[in-house]
Amino acid sequence: MEAWNETQKSPYVIHMIPLLLEKRLEGTVDRVLVVDVPPERQISRVIARDQVSENEVRAILAAQVSREERIHRADDVIDNSRGLLELQAAVEAMHQEYLAMSLMKDP
Repeated sequence: MEAWNETQKSPYVIHMIPLLLEKRLEGTVDRVLVVDVPPERQISRVIARDQVSENEVRAILAAQVSREERIHRADDVIDNSRGLLELQAAVEAMHQEYLAMSLMKDP
């Protein structure tokens, strides 16, 4: 993947909006990309990263859109349950798809 510099026109933009679906803002973007991981792996990662209890993580997740709804409302989903190499390959594949889509939108 080539690095983008500020003198180039970006072929597409990704906005990271954690509460996009909770706020029902998906109509403000062209596509919704969800990076998905099974709940138990998500919980263990958050506990390790943030040093919080499992109960705290479960309470936060309970206040969010369910995994099933998030996947259903997404246009694109990247599976983040495997290793780093698989994640990198999935991101690169999605990047190539987005590049192709951006070329179809250019006048």
